[in-house]
Amino acid sequence: MMRSMLVWKRAGRKVAFALAGAFALGLPAASPGLPAADAAAPAGFAPALIRDPRYAACVAESGLSAAAYVRTKLRVESLVLRSGERMLAVSKRDEACLCNNSSCKFTMYVRGPGARWRQVLDTYTMNDAVVRTDGSVQVDEHESVDTIAQLVYAWDGAQYDFLPDRSHEYDVGYGAKPYRTMLHFAPHHNGLTRSGVAYGTFGDAYAFIARAGQVVTVRTASRAALDPIILSYGHDSNSELRFGAASSARLPVNGTYEFLVGPAIAGETARYRLTLRIR
Repeated sequence: MMRSMLVWKRAGRKVAFALAGAFALGLPAASPGLPAADAAAPAGFAPALIRDPRYAACVAESGLSAAAYVRTKLRVESLVLRSGERMLAVSKRDEACLCNNSSCKFTMYVRGPGARWRQVLDTYTMNDAVVRTDGSVQVDEHESVDTIAQLVYAWDGAQYDFLPDRSHEYDVGYGAKPYRTMLHFAPHHNGLTRSGVAYGTFGDAYAFIARAGQVVTVRTASRAALDPIILSYGHDSNSELRFGAASSARLPVNGTYEFLVGPAIAGETARYRLTLRIR
């Protein structure tokens, strides 16, 4: 199965924070430079919480008031980033309503004008989520039965952005590899080659930046059959560009293009050589 179109998936998981050079949920800061934390949800947070449809549904199902639900069902940690912003990290304490199998809802809120709280990250995680002093967040998500994605989100002062080039995948049979590799050309060159190994459903994701009107050629060579290359681009990588017989295509827009190299037959190991040219 292709991770195809590289629409970065958000599945759900169980959450707590781990201390890994960052803030640990439920624990005080362990060394200088870690976010300051306290465990009490601030007054006025409950109305912000139930603006989220899933939280609102779980509050209604519980029969509790929103404030009582926050107090008894959630773990709410107040964090002060080194940039000075005050944020809340919200995970479930004992609430199956917020979980999809082994994955549970995890959210981040930032305090705005008038002490109003705004949700800035909504995701799910299965293992310990990590918040660092710069506000970046790492969560673990299932991509398939055998693969877990360790996804990193960066705080830019206004919102969270997913960073595929700082994220990783882990396959129980094959180990870890980058979630995506950004391809860069050497100075005065318009082409490059890469070699790699793709395992079963554990393909290699690549990306490059190009301009509208340029012609890109992507060729792969392998003794094993490979999936056809499909370029994904645009908002959330929802648009696709398929190649013709010449393995070339004219690019429709400026921006980042992504593609996956993977074996056509599930379970096969494919050693391959990739050639990319842009003109």
